[in-house]
Amino acid sequence: MGISSPTLNAWTIDLSPKNQRGKGIATMFIALEAGIGLGALFSGWYYGGSIENIPIAMFGCAGLAFIGIFFLFVKTK
Repeated sequence: MGISSPTLNAWTIDLSPKNQRGKGIATMFIALEAGIGLGALFSGWYYGGSIENIPIAMFGCAGLAFIGIFFLFVKTK
């Protein structure tokens, strides 16, 4: 978090229009909190006390992360 937080803040500020940087930072923080909360909620729901479900939940989260990274690379070009 010590490396990613300042990087995400700077990247968000660079990509935001000058008069909407506050909205960009607010949206970034909402997305971070939603991602943490919803990821934990859905992973815990799917896990449901069965150890066999852990790899599937982890691969699902990794897949969503790769989709997000792909979206960032496509949208920023």
